[in-house]
Amino acid sequence: GPKGEHLTDRLTDKAVAFIEKHKAQPFFLYLAYQAPHWPLHAPEATIKKYQGTYMEGWDSLRIRRYQNMIAKGLWNTQGGLSAIYEDFHQWDTLNLADQQYWDQLMATYAATIDEMDQQIGRLMAYLEAQGQLDNTLILFLSDNGACYDDHTIIRGFNTEIPAGEIGRAS
Repeated sequence: GPKGEHLTDRLTDKAVAFIEKHKAQPFFLYLAYQAPHWPLHAPEATIKKYQGTYMEGWDSLRIRRYQNMIAKGLWNTQGGLSAIYEDFHQWDTLNLADQQYWDQLMATYAATIDEMDQQIGRLMAYLEAQGQLDNTLILFLSDNGACYDDHTIIRGFNTEIPAGEIGRAS
């Protein structure tokens, strides 16, 4: 689409138009957002909300999140924290440029989820305004997100895309 537009927004526009067209009858809508799969794209303002969030590193961040889930009663401690993938680098072994690259990548991933959440909210608000929210079954299914297309990203830190370009439209 035109520069500055994002697929997540356009898919929601199409979903709303579809419901509008069929609102006098039962409908089935399959809305398959591409986010958060490669390539990661999100509005710059949304990416900026998350920049710097991940600079503490994935090692300490995963421990902090794990402890937070336990504190909230969301996680059973019997299994413990999973082992770290053996080929993955420890955060403190990376140079600053690689840490900034990964912070930008993870911030962009978070931004894609944020944008998807906003658009699901917009669709639900539309259904509510039409008096159809309580008459609609909504199932949300997702896989684990960003795909494992490029093994060099994990093993060799492929930084061919400059950190400042991650998430921007090509």
